Amino acid sequence: ASQGWDDGEGLLGSPATKRAAADLAACLVTEKKAGPSSSHEAYLALLPDLPRLHPLAGPWSMEVVARSLMLSSQHRGDMKLSASCLGLIAKAPHLQGTRASMRRLALGAV
Repeated sequence: ASQGWDDGEGLLGSPATKRAAADLAACLVTEKKAGPSSSHEAYLALLPDLPRLHPLAGPWSMEVVARSLMLSSQHRGDMKLSASCLGLIAKAPHLQGTRASMRRLALGAV
């Protein structure tokens, strides 16, 4: 069986890796929500917006994705992995009501 990184079976697609990425992103969201009381406020203030081409920044044009089999595979894998991680983050009780854009930014930073 294939062990590619984008097929859900490789290292990046493993349940442990998804959980770790989601946990790290959840920590970032928690610290960001804490605002001035966070000991990491100075660092969080420097967290840049996601680049326009980052998969979590917004949907890519399917016309562009369809031009390359490799890009199409990469995009599908990124979207599948991101959706899994975002789902885990959204289930965290202490993050209920957090903006989806904040969760995407945190996961993108991880």
